[in-house]
Amino acid sequence: MSAPMGEQRLAEILARVGAAAPGPWVSDGAEFYGTLGGVLMIDLWVGETLDIDDLPQSEANAAFVAAARSDVPELVAEVQRLLAERHSTNEALSDAAETIRVQRDRIAELEALTPAPIQTCQTCGAGYNLGQPCQVCAYRALVAAELKRQAEDPHAGPLHHAYELGRDLPEVTPQQEWRGGTELVPDREIYALAATGLVGYRQNQGRLLHCLAHKPVPASRYADFHEVMADDLPDGGICVYRHCGRDLLAQWPTPEVTP
Repeated sequence: MSAPMGEQRLAEILARVGAAAPGPWVSDGAEFYGTLGGVLMIDLWVGETLDIDDLPQSEANAAFVAAARSDVPELVAEVQRLLAERHSTNEALSDAAETIRVQRDRIAELEALTPAPIQTCQTCGAGYNLGQPCQVCAYRALVAAELKRQAEDPHAGPLHHAYELGRDLPEVTPQQEWRGGTELVPDREIYALAATGLVGYRQNQGRLLHCLAHKPVPASRYADFHEVMADDLPDGGICVYRHCGRDLLAQWPTPEVTP
């Protein structure tokens, strides 16, 4: 395999092209001539390839030589164009490789850093502990799921739920049935309970809340309420007793002192 054609080799070829009679050339039999305005000129005779023993070959040689007068400069120009294109491509590849190297080094620097304990959620912008899910996004997802569930089945929501045996609660014997209702607590007892930090009552399953004014009567194992403090309801909660709707974290009014 021959060595790649460099600039010096191309320069030598172009020097021979420049030293030859001006082209283009045309052949006539075994002879070839220069032209003027594309017309063969007898007085611009250039040469011949006559072989009296093989005239067809002579004519083919003459046609090749005449065409080479134009073909060689065109081929040299194409080689020069491809060399320039290769040089441009090599420069682009070199720049890309340098960019990749810089980015790789930057990634290594970032990976070596110790992340902050508090990260910023890219979805909602809230802060969250490193390695833990964003609590705000989790809460919003739960709310969205609950709203969707209530829209699909209004009987499934925590509010305005009319419970029915066999649908919401298991069938029970008369001894197991929830016999109670809701006790309306007097103001004095409400103030006393509130002073202890108590804010209300929550069903063990977490779907029903009552405020201090509507104390659930001790129930069966299917609707068991227990006392809750403010810390148990970080997001607050609404009393589901009919026509109440009080926020369990709302402060109770100061009781009036009777003289």
